[in-house]
Amino acid sequence: MQRYFRCLAVGSFLLASAFRTEEPVEPISLIQLIASPDKFEGKRVSVSGFLEMGDQVRPQAYGNKEPLLYLHREDALHWLGNALWVEPSAEMKRKRRELTGMYVTIIGRFRAGGKGHLYGAAGGITAVESCIVLSDPNRPVSERYTLPAGLKQK
Repeated sequence: MQRYFRCLAVGSFLLASAFRTEEPVEPISLIQLIASPDKFEGKRVSVSGFLEMGDQVRPQAYGNKEPLLYLHREDALHWLGNALWVEPSAEMKRKRRELTGMYVTIIGRFRAGGKGHLYGAAGGITAVESCIVLSDPNRPVSERYTLPAGLKQK
């Protein structure tokens, strides 16, 4: 009888796990996160931007090597702001050289407010689940694909 209840408990747990719904990812623009950080506090988001891991574009900026996700490459080059801080995952740290200086999409949890030297920042991304390269500024995606004849610029 005790064995029956153990099997029932384990089966119930496995069944509940199988039907558990994961929180949806909200695709959001970096502009929206900067403009309305409180609206997205604690939400799981997918956001795209120019990733600077702190060692190539701005090696001396702010005296810190904290990763930032900028709206555009120019924002990083000219220290214009328009960025969120990022707590990199272990995989991001391993792939640092492949990711820095690229346009990426990051899925993680948004936290409103500054952090460390970025006390004035709108917020940042924590608990990063994935970071995928979208485009290399030196070889943009648009240059790798040909547009249909009707869409080509004249």
